[in-house]
Amino acid sequence: IQFIGSTNAAAGGTVLDRQLDTRVFDIDGTGHILISDLTLINSKIGVRIRQSTNCTLERVGVRATPQFAVDHVAFDISQSTGVTFRACQVYGITNASSAAIRLSIAQNARILNSVLWSNTVAVEIGNSSVTISNTSFGIFGDSSVAYSADNNSEIKGDYNNYYRYGGGYVASILRPLVPGALNVPVIFDTVQ
Repeated sequence: IQFIGSTNAAAGGTVLDRQLDTRVFDIDGTGHILISDLTLINSKIGVRIRQSTNCTLERVGVRATPQFAVDHVAFDISQSTGVTFRACQVYGITNASSAAIRLSIAQNARILNSVLWSNTVAVEIGNSSVTISNTSFGIFGDSSVAYSADNNSEIKGDYNNYYRYGGGYVASILRPLVPGALNVPVIFDTVQ
């Protein structure tokens, strides 16, 4: 199944406005879905993919909606395998407990040739594996981070660009101090 918007950017392309509703797309228990050439605005979650396989998002942009104070997520992926983001753009998601892309129990995700700019957390990773390549991150302010991951996640990065300003961090890894204790972040300024 394919959801394809207009490729005529000069005329504004295709914009889906949810008028402050919950989600634009909710994909659950399916596979091989393509969403492309769309701009999503005014939704708490742009695209939610759950228990699905091999879904692709191409040239999908999400703009921030300041009305949502918490838990604003452009792309929320859970219990899914093989989700690919290609040439996607997310910017301005700066509210508390928000993320541009949230991966939870998501395996073999790929973020390719994308722009994640001025988000509190660009990619939040929990019990997941992700490859990120040729992607640009804009990390602004001391509470912003490109990657926030837990101890059970794997991040493979290649040819990414990180623009840090005002104390932003490249990565924050949650690790327990002792078994059963609260998680404490370990923060990294750079990657090697």
